Amino acid sequence: MCGIFGVIATDKCRISNSNLVKSVNELAKMSESRGKDSSGLAVLNQNSNNLDIFKGPIPITNLIKNKNVNDSIKNGFSKDLKKNLIFGHSRLVTNGSQLNSHNNQPVIKGDAVAVHNGIIVNGDELWEKYNDLEKEYDIDTEILLATINHKIKLNKDPLSKIVSDSVMEAYGTIATAIYLKEFNKFVLTSNNGSLYTIIKENELIYFASEITILEKIAKRIGIQKYIKNHRIEPISPNTGMIIDLNDLSITGF
Repeated sequence: MCGIFGVIATDKCRISNSNLVKSVNELAKMSESRGKDSSGLAVLNQNSNNLDIFKGPIPITNLIKNKNVNDSIKNGFSKDLKKNLIFGHSRLVTNGSQLNSHNNQPVIKGDAVAVHNGIIVNGDELWEKYNDLEKEYDIDTEILLATINHKIKLNKDPLSKIVSDSVMEAYGTIATAIYLKEFNKFVLTSNNGSLYTIIKENELIYFASEITILEKIAKRIGIQKYIKNHRIEPISPNTGMIIDLNDLSITGF
């Protein structure tokens, strides 16, 4: 069991920068109960338009106390910019030692960066099936990103089908968030329904591994003031959404 979480906001979002920062810290702290072996955070750097990645074999409450991490979170939100993105992971180790940074999440493979809650049990079979792909790490998440990248390069199918087919090929449990820099897209998908969202399209998206985490976040920042009649929705098994980071428009699959 691991915890994944994130906040995506546009310049249209009415929640203050300070409350968005507070949200990230609270999401991280509440997700820690799902895994303390290691942790990681990805923050969209507003200057370079790249992700700043922080991770290590420590609980996430320790990670976010680091000055560089804390400063990056604070700098990650600005109403002057059209897209603001922070997502993270609190890990209970299943495979791949947390002492090797590559095995901690977010996992980076090519232009894809992901956090994943669950376990892929047929990884060896998939590496054998796609034997031209290079296996670099011990963590099972790598094969999911490798197959997605592979199918993107083939350029035969729309992105939604590529992601859906890749998840269906991987046996086990998957709840994942994936940043695809090439497309400026962000993917949320699950095969078991253990991923929840609060969404105001074109403005704001929260996601987390537990409904109770989002309930507490909504209460603590008074989300009803910003999103009337907000709802916390699960991502149903074997479905997902592709989020265009230019405007936070959403395409379901």
